[in-house]
Amino acid sequence: MLTGSSILRYDGLAQQPSAVDVREEILAESPALLEQGVNLMLTQRPDGRLVIGDTHHYGVTEDPFEDEASDDLVLAEMTRLLGAPSRCAAAGAASTPRARRRPSSSPSRCRT
Repeated sequence: MLTGSSILRYDGLAQQPSAVDVREEILAESPALLEQGVNLMLTQRPDGRLVIGDTHHYGVTEDPFEDEASDDLVLAEMTRLLGAPSRCAAAGAASTPRARRRPSSSPSRCRT
């Protein structure tokens, strides 16, 4: 499932006339989504888990760790859209609800 922020991310969709209205709506309701480069997409795995993502940060150097504020924004928007809270844990995290400052290459695992 692609959301409005995803639509604005991909040129083929972002060039559609309705993209202007989508951008204005997001800017009015949740400007942090655009500021943080959120590209909210959801894919359901066969076992019911959701793969959610993602954010885009650009710069001269990349922080080797995930940005916690961006992760929280993605989770909050997913919760708002689905109406269900998430239960997340980073790959390999045993008992914590979510690993903080996980390496960028370490995917998170979330369920709703």
